[in-house]
Amino acid sequence: MLGLAFGFEYSLNLLGYFLPSSIITAPNARSVHVSLMLYGFVPLMLSFLPFVLMEKENIHSDKGLEKLKIYFTLWCIFLVFMTLSLLMGVHRGLVFYDFAYELNFILAFSGVFYILALYDYIKVYKVIPLWIKVSLYLVIASPIALLVLMNPIIGQVEKTIVGPHGDNTLGMSFTLIPIFYLLIKLHAKKTFVAKYHAMWIIPLVGYIDSVAHRIFIGELTYNQEWFFQYLTLCFVPLLLKWLKDANITFKNNPFLIISVYSFLFVDIEGNILFIPTLRWLFHRNDLIVAHAHIAMGVGVFLWQWPWFHPILKSSTNFLSASFIRWVLPLCSSHFPWQE
Repeated sequence: MLGLAFGFEYSLNLLGYFLPSSIITAPNARSVHVSLMLYGFVPLMLSFLPFVLMEKENIHSDKGLEKLKIYFTLWCIFLVFMTLSLLMGVHRGLVFYDFAYELNFILAFSGVFYILALYDYIKVYKVIPLWIKVSLYLVIASPIALLVLMNPIIGQVEKTIVGPHGDNTLGMSFTLIPIFYLLIKLHAKKTFVAKYHAMWIIPLVGYIDSVAHRIFIGELTYNQEWFFQYLTLCFVPLLLKWLKDANITFKNNPFLIISVYSFLFVDIEGNILFIPTLRWLFHRNDLIVAHAHIAMGVGVFLWQWPWFHPILKSSTNFLSASFIRWVLPLCSSHFPWQE
């Protein structure tokens, strides 16, 4: 609700209405709104999905859940400090990651407990599935990647203040693909084996290349950013193939279908906006605003509906109880779906 409130306040600011406050200013409201949406809902949802899938496979660890609670607690502490610091005017002047760099160390520290929680669950397996191994590798790399990418000297985000942000868009889009994979795997109507691996490997290699270029060589040209932006089109055939192989249709899972197609719409629209002759036209109307809000307000919002339903049906399950207590109130507060 807090993230939504600041978003509403910033919308009023754009219309010329301002609160008589030196704290809730337009720059502060926008930074808090964007930061809560990006760091409150999406990462917590991604964090929980692997454990939901493991519980579905009858893999359970009480020790892992205790470490997961510490992880969630530290993340919430980060959200409090992030919100207060932004309201006090401590900004980095960035579009998306506007809070102080030092706060990323809280996230990195919370990631240690997430790794330990995942490891406790993995020890229950007799044969570790491939998707679990991939999740573990990604989780181990995430704290280090976070501190490097957000670093004000060698990181990438400080270098995307101006320009089309094609490589940044590629990185942000890529972070959503694991969520879609886990959701599709969770709700597959038949045995699901992911294919078209090249369609996510190519964008990943491209993003790593763009980060290395910015760190060791220098700024990217418009055409180079254009190239990295267009690599996001690889996600279109990838997600469509995954939906088909999982036998997920609008009839048996309308929320997930709408979510995927909303993401694909924004993906294609974003690449159209990169054409210079069209970019000028689109920036002169409200379509550029809808671009981001379709992704978050429709695509991400509808993630929760196909995901919450099977979990909440078994509320006696300890993991479900932990989810209701620690994650659901925070995640759901970002969208106006409660009375």
